Amino acid sequence: MLFKNIVTIAASAAIASAEDVYLTVKSDDSSINGNVLGFPHEGAGLNYFFLGTGSATAFTYDESAKEISYPFAGSYTQFFTVFDNFVAFSVASANTEITFEDNVLALNGSTSNFYACKDTNDPYSYSTRSYELMWYASDAPSGCLPLTLVNSGSAAASSSALPSSTSASSAAPSASTYEGSAVKYAPAGAAALLAGAAAALI
Repeated sequence: MLFKNIVTIAASAAIASAEDVYLTVKSDDSSINGNVLGFPHEGAGLNYFFLGTGSATAFTYDESAKEISYPFAGSYTQFFTVFDNFVAFSVASANTEITFEDNVLALNGSTSNFYACKDTNDPYSYSTRSYELMWYASDAPSGCLPLTLVNSGSAAASSSALPSSTSASSAAPSASTYEGSAVKYAPAGAAALLAGAAAALI
């Protein structure tokens, strides 16, 4: 009985430490301020982040583990991380520590260093048409726009200046109302991506 109570308490504590977060872009540049994040498939268990308009997706933030996650194909889970300056969801364990300071996302203790960039040489070349979310400790490329990521607390677009959104097909398991970014250029539909873990991880 004591063991059962301990397990129950531990499970309750884990649930209490997890909450939904809705990330939106805050920037002095009006062309991206208020944007939300889409995340089309770009590699083996990788979904890179791109900026667009529409409703923000609910991600799971675990305060105790200091990580953001999202369900992937089958029983897999993806984690918010950074690979070679690319901000992505990955099925690999996150190598980052995420906290929030007044609802602003801090990665490894810093709320700075996030940028919206084009022509990043991403695998499917989505960034030739859409801003990609990148992270640079220093010396961001010329033309990249500095930004912060804010937990808006709801799926609603955070800026009244954003155009109305309509449903868009997506190769990424993101919000169905997400539009205006690389997600629309993906080569396969969501059904193909989610058909099975093996196919999705290729």
